[in-house]
Amino acid sequence: EFRVTVAGIGVGDVIVQADSLGATATQAYSIDDPNKVFQIIDPADDVVAIKTNENITIKVRAPGIEKVTFAATLGLWDGNDKKVIEKSVSDETASAVFKSGDAGTATIQVYKSDDPGIVDSIQIATSAPSSEARVIDLQASQNVLAPSTENVKNSVTLRAKVKNAKNQVVGDAPVLFRILNPTGGGESISPAIAYTDGKGVATSTFTSGSLVAGADGVTVSAELLNVEA
Repeated sequence: EFRVTVAGIGVGDVIVQADSLGATATQAYSIDDPNKVFQIIDPADDVVAIKTNENITIKVRAPGIEKVTFAATLGLWDGNDKKVIEKSVSDETASAVFKSGDAGTATIQVYKSDDPGIVDSIQIATSAPSSEARVIDLQASQNVLAPSTENVKNSVTLRAKVKNAKNQVVGDAPVLFRILNPTGGGESISPAIAYTDGKGVATSTFTSGSLVAGADGVTVSAELLNVEA
């Protein structure tokens, strides 16, 4: 198997041909102007994090199109009570303002109103503000871990999920990870403080020390605003 990378440097059609030991194969490519492709141009990332009740404008490049439909699996458009809204195209672009009062991951889908096959999508992870953080749920990727040696370090991933009083995930919340009963064998947690992401999860890593823990093992805690788990 032989692999190559094909990159377009101009608009048009091109055929790539490969020959080997008398055998021939071809592959046709069509290279288009990226400025003429129907797509979401703002925000540019495939996954975007915002806070609950925060407005974000979704802008679409739509050359040669009259109307664009915006749909969302969560949240509302332009302050209305609809999860689907149609917008007219002006200067080859259309835009709508998205907002969600609930935390969660919304799939935003935009498409040509009279041809749903012309479509693009992104995801928006909505989380409650850190000031609302109330509850932490701490989980480890595994509960049994062998001692580490000089050459082999054994570790587990710690995931602390933070929610508010409405059971909604909270983003940008600082979480402190601690070892409550160290063995003295050099076990460690890094980082000690981590911030939750758009899904309300703060991640750290626990690495075992050189000593075997007692019957109760080593206890790790996650703390936030005097709440522990």
